[in-house]
Amino acid sequence: MSIQVQVLHDDLDLALEQLRIKSYYLTTHHWYKKCHDYHNKPPSKSRKKTDMKLLIGHSQVLADDPLAQRLKIHLEDYYQVTND
Repeated sequence: MSIQVQVLHDDLDLALEQLRIKSYYLTTHHWYKKCHDYHNKPPSKSRKKTDMKLLIGHSQVLADDPLAQRLKIHLEDYYQVTND
């Protein structure tokens, strides 16, 4: 499996962060496991809020990547967005 990111405006730090995030999600199937676990044992409110902030941050870093769109869909399906 190969993972690709685009380097925009010579921003290597952003490209490396995008690569790290994509590698994490694509190799662990992170949110699929979490969705399954949530049905068996729902997380605490604080844990769910922490997970939601992480997913939002990752989707913002990935910007126009298809994985960012998948993360946003996952957020809409499994998290109730709060304005805190």
